[in-house]
Amino acid sequence: MRYQNADLREILAAEYVLGVLHGGARRRFTRLLTADSALRRTVRAWESRLYPMNEALPQIEPPPRVWRAIQTRVEHQRQLNAPRVTRTGFWRALALASSMALLMMIAYFGFIAQPQAPAVSFALLSDEKATPIMLLSSQPGKPAIFKLKLLTPPDPAAGTSLELWAIPAAKDAPPVSLGLISGAPSQSIKLSKPAQRALHDAKAIAVSVEPAGGSPTGLPTGAVVLQGSWLKL
Repeated sequence: MRYQNADLREILAAEYVLGVLHGGARRRFTRLLTADSALRRTVRAWESRLYPMNEALPQIEPPPRVWRAIQTRVEHQRQLNAPRVTRTGFWRALALASSMALLMMIAYFGFIAQPQAPAVSFALLSDEKATPIMLLSSQPGKPAIFKLKLLTPPDPAAGTSLELWAIPAAKDAPPVSLGLISGAPSQSIKLSKPAQRALHDAKAIAVSVEPAGGSPTGLPTGAVVLQGSWLKL
């Protein structure tokens, strides 16, 4: 994997801090952190950006059914162990207590966790000052859905819209519109068939300022304010 690619390093650091970098990719990234001080600084920078958002989130209380399920399983385990009272009772009690703790963690995290298919393609779009503004991703098996997370809310001028464009790898091929960006922090953009094909073959993603409702010509007409490489992992 091209770990020296600056855009890729930013994307992986953001995914690592967000907790959506899974499996072997997360293990490889964790190993890389131990030997790469510059990457550790990138991770700390993302932590400083994203952790304040986490502090604003309300705590989630597991519903009563989760605790009832824990109690039922613990009681069942206690009944299985009860008839055998020997000098090893202390260790059985310790094992039971450990099982209870494990069940509670499994039930709790199993309830709040939202399993996600790992995104295999990313773009981190930055402005002219190289400030990361938005994170884009697609998921395997869902070519029609394009995920977008705003790291900094956009502020388009009145009467204008921000439009996403796939920049083809093929020389002289025109950009293809992927849709308009709203002000929502997280967005799912449904792609047309031509947009799906364009994204599959894209080398970069860009955002331009267009008249309200989007480009009237099907091509960028205003200033390009954000851009980033489209990376396939």
